[in-house]
Amino acid sequence: MRWPVKPVAVVTVTAVVTVAGCSQTVSGTARRAESGVPDPNRSYGYVDDRCGLLVDSSIQQAIGADHIVRPYSGAVCQYVLARGSAMVDVTFSWYETGSLDRERSLAAERGATVTEKVIERHQAFLARRDTTGAACSATAAAGTGVLSWWVQFRGQRDGDPCKDAEKLLTATLQSDM
Repeated sequence: MRWPVKPVAVVTVTAVVTVAGCSQTVSGTARRAESGVPDPNRSYGYVDDRCGLLVDSSIQQAIGADHIVRPYSGAVCQYVLARGSAMVDVTFSWYETGSLDRERSLAAERGATVTEKVIERHQAFLARRDTTGAACSATAAAGTGVLSWWVQFRGQRDGDPCKDAEKLLTATLQSDM
């Protein structure tokens, strides 16, 4: 069988031009696609005497504390925990219409070391800043805004408060109303 030269040449030239015309180099760094927040309609605020959907005993257990006091509750909940002779300050906050980018920028502006994370399928970050003691916040995009747990070891420069903040954030994102 004999192939006509003209049609084969036309097909070859068309294929080469198509490949050359459709290929391009894109600069930048590959990043994982970010889907929306897994729970866009969920509220994480103060409900039924719970902060961030956690009861006080859950917070005490996650931190490994002997005693817990919650001196303030509302959009922001504050706790003071005793772990042996050490005091641990903990704060929960949920900004219903907040932005993860805004919170990350504020943490960086204040001199925190920011570490990107994914926690329970939520975009998140840890922000470590030791000014008056070892301190860290774990912040995630959740519901319609952002939620954050901040942990500080009062008067201590050692230890890993990020581990405790991440535990509390994980427990909150896993909890059911």
